[in-house]
Amino acid sequence: MVVEKGMMWRIGDGNRIRVFYDNWILGVFPLKAIARTQELIDDCVISSLIDTDTGEWNEQMIDHLISPFLAQRIKAIPLCKTRQEDCILWPRSRDENYIVKTGYQLLGEIENRDVASSSSQATQRQFWNSMWKLDVPNKIKKFCWRACTKSLPIAKNLYRKRVLDSPLCSSCVFSNSDEAGLGVVVRNKKGEVMVSLAEKLILPYGGVEVIEAMAARRAIHLAVELGFRKCIFEGIQKLCLKH
Repeated sequence: MVVEKGMMWRIGDGNRIRVFYDNWILGVFPLKAIARTQELIDDCVISSLIDTDTGEWNEQMIDHLISPFLAQRIKAIPLCKTRQEDCILWPRSRDENYIVKTGYQLLGEIENRDVASSSSQATQRQFWNSMWKLDVPNKIKKFCWRACTKSLPIAKNLYRKRVLDSPLCSSCVFSNSDEAGLGVVVRNKKGEVMVSLAEKLILPYGGVEVIEAMAARRAIHLAVELGFRKCIFEGIQKLCLKH
């Protein structure tokens, strides 16, 4: 059923969500985790990946069980600070309830994905033959070919060939390391800065809205830690603060 393919779990205490069989990772397809090896697949639940003392992800356990390309995505998922039950939602609508229109959109995406995965070598040869016949300078054709075959001398490719020690650009490590930064500034009624905070976190799926929501949550916790009882919270994303 289309609902079963598109629905996903929101993590609460993690006791009902099966790591390798249920949909729970937003932004990937399928929405479930993939184990490093077949031998590691079992009926373990999300709570087994959460450190009971800190309430945060057990990163060592995730790296041991989950494929590397998904492990980083999982560690970027924010966890509830208060105890809540897991719940099911429809991630394709703003209110998280199923809408027939989004169901049809999902079916179209699945069909297009299946067509793309079944493309033959003959189709690829036809693509390259057409590209070489384009009426453009040869240097552009060669650049396109090197880009498509991962032959450009960029840091990521040089690292893969063991030319460099890191795949990250030395001039912009922060922007290319799948990390984001959040900041909180506390001012008194005169506008004077009392406290400021800056943290780096794994880049979550969902863009600016999610980062802003995480910053708002961190601001609330900071206010509680400092003992402030009356606060006004301001941020860029009005939608996050509204909800």
